[in-house]
Amino acid sequence: MSKIFALVVLLNAVWLMPDAVAQMVLQADMAVLQPQISRDSVGFNRCGIRAVVSLFNLQEKSAENYDFTVMFDVKRSYAAMKAGKNSRRYDPVQRKYGDPSVTLPSPYVFWIADELDGKPAFMGKYSASPDRGYILGLGEFVPAFKAMQAMMDGRRVQFVMRYKSEKLDHVISFKAKLPPEELAPLEKCFADLIERMKNDASEVQK
Repeated sequence: MSKIFALVVLLNAVWLMPDAVAQMVLQADMAVLQPQISRDSVGFNRCGIRAVVSLFNLQEKSAENYDFTVMFDVKRSYAAMKAGKNSRRYDPVQRKYGDPSVTLPSPYVFWIADELDGKPAFMGKYSASPDRGYILGLGEFVPAFKAMQAMMDGRRVQFVMRYKSEKLDHVISFKAKLPPEELAPLEKCFADLIERMKNDASEVQK
């Protein structure tokens, strides 16, 4: 019994450690998706989505807007990512939210995942973006593509954008739908992009 009791105490100690409670899930109040499409002389060469995900603080009458982009390029085997955040405060005199204020310094961790997929696409080896308050980096192709597919399907997606001032990871869950007229060209872009990547891989193997 003493060994079992010691094991229970040890497990309880692990569960109560800070890292064990370092992530809490928040539900976004609003999310807007914007397709990103590029072409070269051959056809579609870059496809992705920009997402702006908002959390409202009714007590402080403010909004935090998490702004990130995930892109896929026919010449890359990784997803290109850009992430940053701004906040807006409600002006009771004007009866509207004021201009956005970029959150500084930039985040130092970003990942995104299909909510039902355990493996996220982490942004690795990030660098500062020319846009103040944002970072740029690359993420693993497969989990990033799964997250992208979830967004396109209107399913729930989770992400973390961590700042050095934060003691806990805030995992933010959201879903949004693209209108049919925006979804159709994005789906075509991805279909053609994947086909070009397959053809390029076949040429390399010859």
